[in-house]
Amino acid sequence: MSVEANIVTDERQDTLLLPAEALSDGHVFVFTNDKMQKKAVTTGIRGTRMVEIKDGVAEGEQIIAPLPQGIKDTMRIRVSGTAP
Repeated sequence: MSVEANIVTDERQDTLLLPAEALSDGHVFVFTNDKMQKKAVTTGIRGTRMVEIKDGVAEGEQIIAPLPQGIKDTMRIRVSGTAP
């Protein structure tokens, strides 16, 4: 048998959230002008699926998630579809 419990220790309004799978060693990759750009971010509250972003990226920037294998800063990419 197993059990899962979620304990809410803090809650914040009007925060920027990103999927946890978008983070890699305190960085995210942003899609800008057909290239990926690695950006350092400051995180806040971490959940099992989402992470609060306090600084480093702005609302509306296109974040790459999940991160593909072999991803590198300034690597050129082509977008074949976008998430809503």
